[in-house]
Amino acid sequence: MKKGWFTHTDLTAEQATELVARYTAKHVETEKSLAPDYKSWIVSARLPESGKPPRPDKTYQWRHWE
Repeated sequence: MKKGWFTHTDLTAEQATELVARYTAKHVETEKSLAPDYKSWIVSARLPESGKPPRPDKTYQWRHWE
């Protein structure tokens, strides 16, 4: 399965640490780095990609609206 990097930006130090811990518990490769502003953190996780486009949200689509 193809994998790609998903990036979480503008995280506090606590949020970044917690996110890395959650991904590590699921055996996902992660990278944590300091953002260019030197105040926030960036966490990147290597997650599986699907070959199919995402399904459209059908939450508010009723049959009688079509």
